[in-house]
Amino acid sequence: MKIIKAFTMAAIAVCLFFAPLKTGAQNTDGLISAINAISGLTATPDIASPNTTIVTVTGTATNNATLTLNIPTGVKVLWKAELTGSTSRYSPLLNITGGSIDVTVGGKIEQRGLDKAIITSGNVTVSGGVVSAINDITIYAIGASSTITVSGGIVSSVDLAIYATGAGSAVTVSGDAIVQATKERGWAISISYGNVEVKDNARISAPGGAIAAYGESSTVTVCGNAIVQATGEMTDYGGYIGEAIAAYGNVEVKDHATVNTSIYGKAICTYGLTSSIIVSGGVVSVANGIAIETEGTGSMIVVSGKSEVKAIGDYNYAIHARGNVEVKEDATVSATTCYAIYADGVGSTITVSGGLVTNSATSTNYPVIYFSKYNNQSLNVMLNGTGKVQATGNGYAIHTLGSVKVEEDAEVSATTGKTIVAGGTVNVNGGVVCATTGIAIYVTSTDSRINITGGLVFAYGSSIADVISNRYSVPDVSGAGVVIAWNQAVGKTEYFINTDTDLISLPSGCAVWNILNDISGITYTNNSHTGFFALTDVTVTENTTTTGTASPYEMNVLKAWIQNRTLHMSGLTEGKIWSVYNILGTLIYRGIASSDEVEISLNVQGMYIVQSENRTIKVSNF
Repeated sequence: MKIIKAFTMAAIAVCLFFAPLKTGAQNTDGLISAINAISGLTATPDIASPNTTIVTVTGTATNNATLTLNIPTGVKVLWKAELTGSTSRYSPLLNITGGSIDVTVGGKIEQRGLDKAIITSGNVTVSGGVVSAINDITIYAIGASSTITVSGGIVSSVDLAIYATGAGSAVTVSGDAIVQATKERGWAISISYGNVEVKDNARISAPGGAIAAYGESSTVTVCGNAIVQATGEMTDYGGYIGEAIAAYGNVEVKDHATVNTSIYGKAICTYGLTSSIIVSGGVVSVANGIAIETEGTGSMIVVSGKSEVKAIGDYNYAIHARGNVEVKEDATVSATTCYAIYADGVGSTITVSGGLVTNSATSTNYPVIYFSKYNNQSLNVMLNGTGKVQATGNGYAIHTLGSVKVEEDAEVSATTGKTIVAGGTVNVNGGVVCATTGIAIYVTSTDSRINITGGLVFAYGSSIADVISNRYSVPDVSGAGVVIAWNQAVGKTEYFINTDTDLISLPSGCAVWNILNDISGITYTNNSHTGFFALTDVTVTENTTTTGTASPYEMNVLKAWIQNRTLHMSGLTEGKIWSVYNILGTLIYRGIASSDEVEISLNVQGMYIVQSENRTIKVSNF
C-alpha cells in the first residue's frame, strides 16, 4: 500500500507540469472550433434545454498532440468520435477544463503514447464508449469536486485506469461497465479523498489492486451484483500488493456483490485507525491470502445478513483483525486449514451473535477463532444469540489468552480437538459447548476459572474432568448449568430409554438416554433448565425384553391416569427421573421421584406421553 501511495503522489507531481488551462472558459463557438480543427472530427451543437447545450462529437481521427477543451458552464460534450493518438510525456490526449464530457456508445479515446488519455478539472462520464491508455493514467481528475461516472463501456489502462485527487471527488461505476488495469502492478481505481461506488453488474479488476482509497473519511461501496477483483499475486519485493480493495476509510459490501482475489493477496484491507468494514451481503473471498484485514486498533468488522467471508485455499485467513469483529444474523465466516478469525489487537474483541464461524483445520495450531496477544487477557470472545463456532477438523474451536463467555442459544463445538482453550475465565450461562474425544473447556492459567451457571457442556469421557479441566481450581457448576460426560470408550452404542448407563453428569442424575422426534440422544434437566442433546452415534430404544424373573419394572408397573385435569402417576421408582411430554415430543414436566406416586396439574387438553426409566405410556386429557 505504501508503494502505491508513493506512485500516486509522484503522478501528482508529474501532472503539475501540464495542468489544464486556467485562462477562462471558451464560449461554445470556441469549443466547437477547437474540436473541428482536428482533421476527421466534427462538433455539432444542440440546445437540449434553455440551460443546457449538448455538443456532439463524431468522426474518426488520429492526433498526436494535446486537444485542449475549455467547456463552458451549461455545456456538455457528447463524445461519439474515435480519437487515437500517441503523445509524449506531460502531453495528455485530452486536456479538459470545467464542464462535463460523456464518452458514449461508439465513442473511443485511445492514448498510445506516454501520457494520459484524459486530464480534467470537471466531470467525466463513460456511458458506453472505450477510453484507454497503455503507459499512464487513463482518466485523471484533479478538480476539487470532480466526478468520474462509468455507467457502460470500458475504461482500461496498463498502470492506473482512474485517478481522482479532489477533496470532494467521487467515482461511480455501474451498469455493465468495466474498469481494469492489466500491468503486473497496475491498479484500476485510485482516489485520494472521496468515495467510490461500484454497483449493478459492473466489473473492476487489476493485478496489483482493484480500488485504492486514501481518505480517512472515504467510503468504498460495492453492491448489486458488482464484482471487484485483484487478479495478481502478492510478493515481498517491489511493493506488489494484490489487494482487491485497499482503504484508509470505510468499506461496505452488500446485496449480491463479490470482492475477491483470484490468485493471492487480500480481498479487503483497511489501514485507518478507526476504519470499518461492513459486509451485509454478497461474498468476500480469497483463493490464497487473507479475505479481510484491518490494521487499525480502533477498527471494526461486521459480517451480517446472509453474507460470506471465506478463505478457500490452505493456510489462509478469512479475517485478520487488530480491532473488533462481530458476526451476526445468518452470516458465515469460514476457512479451510487455517484461522477463520485471527485477532491480535491489544483491545480486540470477537462477538458471534448469529451465523456460523468455522474451519476444517487438521492441526491444533489453527483454531477457528484465535487471539495471539499476551496483553489482551480480558473478556475478548463472546458468543450469544444463535451464534455458532464449529471446528470440523482436528483443531480447537476457540483459543485465547483472555476470557470467553457463552450464553443464550449459542453453540461451540469441536469434532476431535478441544472446544475452548482459554488463559482467562470461561463463563457458560446458556447455550451448548460440546466436544467428542477432546476436552470441552480447558483453562491454562493459575487465575483461570470455569463457571457453568447455565447451558450444557458435553464431551466423551469417564469423568467430569474429561469435559471441563482446570488444573488450578475446581470448576463451578451451579444454577441451571449441566455438564455431561459419555463414557464412549466402553464401546456401547445402544441404550434403553430413560436409563443413564455410561453417563456421568453434574448435577448427578440429571441426564438420561432418550428419543425425541425419532432422534436418539440425551435428555437433561436442572431446575427449570431442560434440553435434549442429539447424538448420531448411539441408538436409544424402549426395553421390551422380558425374562422368567420379574424385574423391578414388572413389580412396579407404571400407571398414569387423568382425573379433574390432574395427572396421576404410580409405579415410579424412588430416585429415578420421570418425564411428561406432549404428543409433539416437547418436554412439559420433569422431576425425580421421591415416592412411587406423583400428581401434577394439566391445564391443556391433549395426548401426553409419560416416561420413567425404560417405561412409556400414553394418556389423554380431553
